[in-house]
Amino acid sequence: MKKSTRVFCLMIFSCMIISFGGCQSNPVEGVVVGKNKEKLESIIQDTSSSAEIDEPQVKSVASILEHYQDSYSGAENSVQINIDADAIFLSKTMPVVRVRPHEITSDEVQRWAEVLLEGNTAYEPPVSMTKSELQTEILKIKLLLEDPNTLAEAYINESDIEYAKTFWERQLAFYESKYESAPDSYVRTEADWIFHPPTYYDYQMDLGDENDPESIGMYAVKALATIDGHQVVLEACNRNEEDYTIHNLWFYYTDDSIYEKDSMQQSQEEAIFLVKNTLESAGLESWNLTICNQVETESRSYYEMVFHPVYEGVCVTPLPQLTTINIPESYSALSYYEELRIQVSNGKIVSLEWCAPMEILSVENLDVTLLSFEEIKKGFKKQMQVKYTLYRTSEYNEGISVYGAEININEINCALVRIQVPNQGNEFYYVPAWSFYGDTRIDYGDGMEFFGDREDTSYDYIKEPYLTINALDGSIINVSLGY
Repeated sequence: MKKSTRVFCLMIFSCMIISFGGCQSNPVEGVVVGKNKEKLESIIQDTSSSAEIDEPQVKSVASILEHYQDSYSGAENSVQINIDADAIFLSKTMPVVRVRPHEITSDEVQRWAEVLLEGNTAYEPPVSMTKSELQTEILKIKLLLEDPNTLAEAYINESDIEYAKTFWERQLAFYESKYESAPDSYVRTEADWIFHPPTYYDYQMDLGDENDPESIGMYAVKALATIDGHQVVLEACNRNEEDYTIHNLWFYYTDDSIYEKDSMQQSQEEAIFLVKNTLESAGLESWNLTICNQVETESRSYYEMVFHPVYEGVCVTPLPQLTTINIPESYSALSYYEELRIQVSNGKIVSLEWCAPMEILSVENLDVTLLSFEEIKKGFKKQMQVKYTLYRTSEYNEGISVYGAEININEINCALVRIQVPNQGNEFYYVPAWSFYGDTRIDYGDGMEFFGDREDTSYDYIKEPYLTINALDGSIINVSLGY
């Protein structure tokens, strides 16, 4: 049974930022305030005046703009919206930064190897089967093809059986063609850090996936090493096609024995210090530690950390990762949100994923003019009174009678949120945006009871805002689709 102790050790809006260099409208939700790209671009490029904030200049990184308290009906009288929260603003001035997906380079992968492999040599993984391995696979396929009953048991209809038979015949022909040139044994060679098509590493050549769209335009690099008797893998991939991009880097141990089995011996502060130094050495100096949880399961214990980038001294709002990109007939993003996830156990980084890094194209405005918070509040109320019907508020309990609901907003923050640059494909703006968080309570007939606060007890869960509003023009940002 998993025990997860949620420790928001340096929450993004608690005015404690770790900066390791220094310390179209929504087609589904019916957006009330639409997106006007000309208006937005005009605001971004206007550098004639400073940001207008209804508070005097503050010295701290984070400040309370005002305490917002209100109550009104949602889209139906049976839905009540309650707001009782401080509106937290990170700085007097807010930037707009233009970015694009960053292609991970061979040099960067090598730098990560120097940092993570503790001086151990990295080797190329096997990219071909030995003669004995091929002999084994060839024999398996021949036996399979010689026994029609085996295929009949595995597949339901005749067309599936014929497809499988064709597939294994092709696989057999491929293995037989490789036999003469196959090595007698695997000889280790040091990693050359060259990116290859994914099939280069798939020496078993899964012909069934050869036309997988995700493989089109994909290039990957992979290396193996041994640390204190444990095998580790370091790999990265890039995909730069117009329909969508993927840029990821992973480091992980291949077995769980590296993890501590009982309570953590390393303190949380020591784990954070280790990760801080690692990120500095890898060149990632401006990342904010959003979540740090101690996780204990029956088989392992570790710290789970989630980081988000910082641009011009302002944090990016932590958002749940996009579940998919480039959704047909939608305006969804073509690239995932950038984040960094790290696990620490036994005094080591045992897992690391660097997802969708971005690179700065330009700082469009260091001090952009923002809407007043009064205008943000009006936009929030207008949208909530359209969006949240009783059905939508309780949509996860379909089939159960619901008599009423209330949404309680208890956290309001302004930080940077990523939106797509209009008509520029895979380029994005980081713009200031207000995000509204809280919990839901549902009346099933016996009075209001807690339904959820858009977060669970998972060790790495990032809560989703009820609404995110662009602080420049008041448009609604669909954080689930990334625009």
